[in-house]
Amino acid sequence: MKQNSIFFSWILLLPFCARVIDEWSDDRKNGFFEFLMSIGVHRFEYIIAKFIFAYAVFSIISGFFWMGNMSAKLRISTAIDVPNINYLSVIDYLMMVARLRQSEMLKGDILSYLQDTDLSKVANRSLNLLSCTQKERLRVVSAFIGDADIVLIDTPTREQLPETRSALHLFIEARKTKSAIVIATYDAEEAEILSDRIVMLSEGYVVFNGPTETFLDTVHSSFEICVWPVDYFRNDQIKDIMKLVTCEDKKLRSSVKLLEMPNGKLRITIPVIYRKSLPLIWKELEQQAGNLDISYFELSRPNLHDIYTTACFEPQQYAPLANYDDFKKMVPQGIITL
Repeated sequence: MKQNSIFFSWILLLPFCARVIDEWSDDRKNGFFEFLMSIGVHRFEYIIAKFIFAYAVFSIISGFFWMGNMSAKLRISTAIDVPNINYLSVIDYLMMVARLRQSEMLKGDILSYLQDTDLSKVANRSLNLLSCTQKERLRVVSAFIGDADIVLIDTPTREQLPETRSALHLFIEARKTKSAIVIATYDAEEAEILSDRIVMLSEGYVVFNGPTETFLDTVHSSFEICVWPVDYFRNDQIKDIMKLVTCEDKKLRSSVKLLEMPNGKLRITIPVIYRKSLPLIWKELEQQAGNLDISYFELSRPNLHDIYTTACFEPQQYAPLANYDDFKKMVPQGIITL
């Protein structure tokens, strides 16, 4: 039965792959053909090229990879972009992905995934009518269809609003016990929320490799709170604002930096390791804004580029991964951020 389903999947994919290759530019086709010739295929017809391409696409979609001579298959699932087509609904698309991966997931299980990511209301909507944020959430959901051993996701919350970001974080977090999840992100806050272990790479070199807690203790990047006055801040108001920002914590007060700008604006920098204090600081500023003549305030967040350029340059960490065994040690189970 499995052989028949695999053959049927190839048959379904062949017309699609044929169209893709036919639409390639001549340079791209020549590059593909030169690759085949370089591995010893000197005479071939178009259908052979299309079949090889179909096999490659099917391998990626189905997530089947053989582990050497082992009888068990290592299932690797990736978050692939959602096609912009009008003949598949959201639920039909996910059911198709499940069939391609030979998963026995029930429709009810898939609907619960959609419920968790706020997509249940568009379950019967065609893919071409989805918004960008809905397609991005569907992309992440599709990665978890099937019982994959490893799930690969690139920037899981791109183009998401704050409320949908939180929903996706909870969705991913709830599935970390079943699969090893590898995500790539530039968002420091997302890395902290989702990750059990962080590996920071730059041009093939490892500049940080360790638990999330070590990462937060190592970094020197900071959040910045900018506070604008109604007119100008008096000295006593500045002192009160600093008390609010530091929560009267001496350790935090010694780490916070204050810069008063010529236009009266206050720039207050807080190390990223105190990120969990930010909701309380924000709430206190909102409550006391009227009493302290605060006109407006905003928060700027660091990204991993900031952190990379200011920290994590330990000499013993600045070395490339030697082999795949080193990488396997990083991913026992849980979530790892690249």
